[in-house]
Amino acid sequence: FFKSNKSKKREFKKELSKIKLNDDYLFSNELLEDKFNYYLENGGVLLENFFSKSLIDQFYFDYKKIINEMKELNEEDKKLQVIYKVKVLNLTENLMKLWLDDRLALFMKKSLNGNVFAREYPILYYTKNNGFNVSSKEIEKKQSKNKVKAPTGWHIDHTAGLTNLHILLEDIDENSTHMEFLPESHKYMNMTDGYSDEMIQNFKTKPVKCIGNKGTVYFHNGNTLHRVVSSSYKDRLSLIFSFSPGNGISINSKHISIALSTDYN
Repeated sequence: FFKSNKSKKREFKKELSKIKLNDDYLFSNELLEDKFNYYLENGGVLLENFFSKSLIDQFYFDYKKIINEMKELNEEDKKLQVIYKVKVLNLTENLMKLWLDDRLALFMKKSLNGNVFAREYPILYYTKNNGFNVSSKEIEKKQSKNKVKAPTGWHIDHTAGLTNLHILLEDIDENSTHMEFLPESHKYMNMTDGYSDEMIQNFKTKPVKCIGNKGTVYFHNGNTLHRVVSSSYKDRLSLIFSFSPGNGISINSKHISIALSTDYN
């Protein structure tokens, strides 16, 4: 628990060198070491183009039907200001390559200084703005009217050590719906939510936009302030994998049955 960042960096570099790279690894070990060091100091990280486009395309092909269904909006969806859809996925070989990547697992293990566990089975997230500008000042009022179903206000996650790992399945830029995290905010005793725009503007660091090409990965410490920036008429499609040091494991029999619903061994 009290291991220093210096020793974590040393151990990560040593064990990373033992992992054999393949054609899906376009991200060098040297660059990943730099990102690991950045993550320890800032509580969040963006790994641009971590997975190859071909691997993402293979995944997209496997789940094309589900993705198309999520993007198809019904009348109730159209009444919402921000749409936030979630789908638990059945396991496939290409999904497993993304979910249980050796280098990302090592990244989390060494940053948490212990074993990591899958808190939840793989989930596909789809977020879309129906043409409304949503600011954090208005979020509380709009949520009370049940019009916004996305975490657009600054907040932290509720489980200590929780790491939500996001993989972009489509290219997004700063004009698209995307996540932001506030570097170094994980070093403080934070509340769950309720942060003002003024507090964020006066913080010593500026928010990092989690944008990039498909195959880009980003995640943050469970105590790092973050939010979804919902841009008008823009959407975001991503995979989210939740990992935990052991506490807060989500045991959901329905989700487990969906994940294991195919003949994948």
